[in-house]
Amino acid sequence: MTVTQFSEALGVSRKTVQRWISSGRIRAQKTPGGHWRIDADQVNKQWLRTSEFARAVGICHRTALRWIASGKLAARTTPGGDYEVAAGEVARYATRATGGSK
Repeated sequence: MTVTQFSEALGVSRKTVQRWISSGRIRAQKTPGGHWRIDADQVNKQWLRTSEFARAVGICHRTALRWIASGKLAARTTPGGDYEVAAGEVARYATRATGGSK
C-alpha cells in the first residue's frame, strides 16, 4: 500500500503515517524511486489513540471515551493509562457515526 492508501484505510493523515514510519511504529519499505510501501496486513495490526479514532469516524473524543466506558467500543489501555482502539474498528464505526451504509 502507498502512504496515501494506508492513511485513508485508517482515517488518519498522510503526515501521521509518515511520522509512524519515521518512529518505527509501522514497518515500511522504500522503493528504488524513493516512495514508501506498507504491507496491507499492518492495517489491522495498528492501534489508534482515542483522539485519532474519533477524528477518523467523525465523532468527538469524549464520545469515543463514553463508548469505551459503556462497552460499546473495545479498547486496550496503554502503560501510560490512555486508551487505544484497534484501527480495524474505524470502518465499522464510521458507518454508524455518519448514519451511512458503507
